[in-house]
Amino acid sequence: MKRKSCMNLYGIFKLFLALGAFITGLLMIFDPNGLSGIFPHEFPYEWLSKVPFNSWLIPGIFSILIFRFGNTTAAVNSFKKRKNSSGIIGIIQKFS
Repeated sequence: MKRKSCMNLYGIFKLFLALGAFITGLLMIFDPNGLSGIFPHEFPYEWLSKVPFNSWLIPGIFSILIFRFGNTTAAVNSFKKRKNSSGIIGIIQKFS
């Protein structure tokens, strides 16, 4: 019983991470230069001087494709009680 609730809690946690990656990615895509004011102030335009991108568009696409997909896959595997594959996907997401 305890293992089942832990797997469900892990799945819910991964779903929240996937939702956060999706929302952040959409904000990066819709406001790639941070000029319209919808982009969060936590990611200022000045940070782009430290990364190899000219705008937040490509990091936003990466956020949606890689982080949202990986966390959603780990959550689904967790809910299907595939503990080995959901754990492995979670570890891969941790290091990517």
